[in-house]
Amino acid sequence: MKKQLFLLLTNILVYIINAQVNLKYCGADEMRINTLKKNPKVAQAVIKRDIVLDTFTKQFVSDFYSKRHLQ
Repeated sequence: MKKQLFLLLTNILVYIINAQVNLKYCGADEMRINTLKKNPKVAQAVIKRDIVLDTFTKQFVSDFYSKRHLQ
């Protein structure tokens, strides 16, 4: 019983310590934004792709739920 309590308290302590650690920053969003600002043609292509993807996703979800309710 003491061993299990010790393990539990140790795990809680490790969790608390890890929660305080600063996460490393990626910066991918800023790189994407800078790339799109520097290349308007690429930005237009990305906007078009996003519109197509959004349309597809909405249609897929609509079809999925309509088929799900039919069963």
